[in-house]
Amino acid sequence: MFFTATVALADAAFRQRQRWADLGGLIQRVSLTVGWTWQTLLAVRILHT
Repeated sequence: MFFTATVALADAAFRQRQRWADLGGLIQRVSLTVGWTWQTLLAVRILHT
């Protein structure tokens, strides 16, 4: 859910919405970090079951 929210915010930032334009790169990096962390934790869980 957090991943989806950060992707939406990054999209708004890259569309030059004034409120988010300055934070676009940061929001994108947070989104990628959350997504990769989730995938890694899911893979670890699958390997341990």
